[in-house]
Amino acid sequence: MPQNPLNHKEIYICLAVIACFLLVLGVYHTWFAALGFVALGCFAVHCYKRRALQKEELYTYLDELVQSVGGTTSYAVRNLPMAMLLIDRDGTLLWSNPLLDTFLGMKVKAGEKMSVMWPELPLSDMTEESGQLSLKKDGKSLRVVYRLVHHHPAHQELFALYVSDVTEEDCILQDYAARMPVFSYIQIDNYDDVLQGLTERQRSMLLLEVGKILTEWVAGMNGYLRKYTEDTYVAVFSEEGLEMALKDKFAVLDKVRAIHRNNRMPLTISVGVASGKLSVAELADTAQAGLDLALGRGGDQIAVNIGGKVEFYGGKTKAIEKHTRVKARVVAHALHDMMQKASSILIMGHQQEDFDCLGAAVGVAQMARSLGKDVHIIVSGSNLSVQKIVEMVEADTALAEPADGPDLFVAERPRLFITEEEAMPLLFGALVFVVDTHRPSRVAAPKLLSCAEKVVVIDHHRRSEDFIVKPFLVYLEPSASSTSELVTELIEYFGKDIRLTKAEATALYAGIVLDTKNFAIQTGVRTFDAASYLRRCGAEPPLVRELFRTDYQTVKTRSDILSRADVVDDKIMVGICPVENNLPTANIQALAGQTADMMLMIDGVAVSYVLFSLADGGVGVSARSDGSVNVQLVMEQMGGGGHQTVAGAQVKDKSIAAVREEIIERTREAMKESVVNESNLIAGC
Repeated sequence: MPQNPLNHKEIYICLAVIACFLLVLGVYHTWFAALGFVALGCFAVHCYKRRALQKEELYTYLDELVQSVGGTTSYAVRNLPMAMLLIDRDGTLLWSNPLLDTFLGMKVKAGEKMSVMWPELPLSDMTEESGQLSLKKDGKSLRVVYRLVHHHPAHQELFALYVSDVTEEDCILQDYAARMPVFSYIQIDNYDDVLQGLTERQRSMLLLEVGKILTEWVAGMNGYLRKYTEDTYVAVFSEEGLEMALKDKFAVLDKVRAIHRNNRMPLTISVGVASGKLSVAELADTAQAGLDLALGRGGDQIAVNIGGKVEFYGGKTKAIEKHTRVKARVVAHALHDMMQKASSILIMGHQQEDFDCLGAAVGVAQMARSLGKDVHIIVSGSNLSVQKIVEMVEADTALAEPADGPDLFVAERPRLFITEEEAMPLLFGALVFVVDTHRPSRVAAPKLLSCAEKVVVIDHHRRSEDFIVKPFLVYLEPSASSTSELVTELIEYFGKDIRLTKAEATALYAGIVLDTKNFAIQTGVRTFDAASYLRRCGAEPPLVRELFRTDYQTVKTRSDILSRADVVDDKIMVGICPVENNLPTANIQALAGQTADMMLMIDGVAVSYVLFSLADGGVGVSARSDGSVNVQLVMEQMGGGGHQTVAGAQVKDKSIAAVREEIIERTREAMKESVVNESNLIAGC
């Protein structure tokens, strides 16, 4: 590198100063001044030549440096540890460094199409000016970063792509993700019922067998299990272990159910599992919520929360009926205190109310009336069920109070039934009851529910993920036949002053008859106890039979659906409600359910579906099963829900033909899974 050049400005200043001194000296000594000017001129010439020489050396050095940097840059670009390439908008390769040959395992040539040389490269996804893509190539993980190059003289747009091998980084991330903790709660569903009547030794042996199965299951996932109450365990394992459990569809449920020692009924467990990028405290809370969800759906299943999305496994057995009424008595006393403190009572069910929904609402209304409270039942609109219940209640003088304002159904209706608009001014200080549903999107008055401060939920459906936010009290019993059965038990423990009229008892009795299919399904000891209590209160089966009578057009439509229905795989029967019958939308859902029940009575049919068009353009589905297939899970996958043997759904933005094909495919998968699980169960035994 050349030496630093002289500072010519400073030199010129020094020469000027010296010249001034020589001028002064010339006044006194001319010859000395002349000699000084000669010496000064020689020095100035020397400085000028010296500066020119250093400037030439500097330019030479800079030229060499530029040439060296250019060569180094070219070498660095061609030998970077990442592949670089330039392509145009059409995907034609213009230039690349040699590493691209290594990544693609072939010799690339400029001018060739990348879609031919590298078909896995998603050029269509490069819609922005810059971005990043991830893809696989021959077992390697590649990251492609692209940038848009503007104003190229030969091409309007060029893309510069930088491809790097991130296989090792991906392996580290995958290993890290596989080691993330997963938290779960495990609870024995029917602990008290199973152990009832067993000796201490038999109880210990049974619980020991359960603990052994759970320990082996968790140990197989390299996890940790700890029992912290008599019927509850906590387990911690990794995401890798969760993947193993998901692959075998949580076969631990079948293994526990297969335990047969001295227990008279099968032992079942429910599990809440939580995983994701959460803290340990958040995982524990999420797992507890999952366990509550599994128990609310009847037990014998696992609720897995993965990144906020809940999936359910199991649920093949029916919810086991609780023989004790302790919970009903406690809830009844709590409701008594809550109603006394409320200024008024508002009751609603689900949209398109049926007899179970209305019967339960009438029962709750009578509990409120026994305390002297102002009570109202909110209905979503007029349908056949509502009209019949209203007419029956109108004939009951105990409730025949004329209402002020416009009529809803008849000229003189009881003030008991009102619309959502009429109920909104009464909301302040009111206690709101929601019966026969727990989904906020299905209630009769969604706007009123969103404004309510205190909400009580009474329902018998298996709990879904979509639940009313922060209810004040929840009485959810999937083992019950109907919500009317639950309300009847609450009435028995509510107080001595309450007395049901004939119309109220008949409405509750009709609700039980509807959901049990005339005491044929989902019927337990407590169901008959409730029915006998209602009979003693004056419920009349002939009057219930009158409520269930239908007109000739409805019977004709059922026959039409049955005649056009077809059987798939010898077990699945699907019918479609004809549009040309022009039935009122309010009655189609009930008709579809009744027809699906009739289909299930055909020999060999295990699952039946009836599809119908909705007023908003969607497709409604009524599903029934003989118990071999859980139609609740099938309907939940399509946005619906219900029970194991009775369920339904409303599908938007799909045709009836598309919904039919989807239902058949999902039912086949459910049947196949049931067969596999039963095989695992036999093998475990």
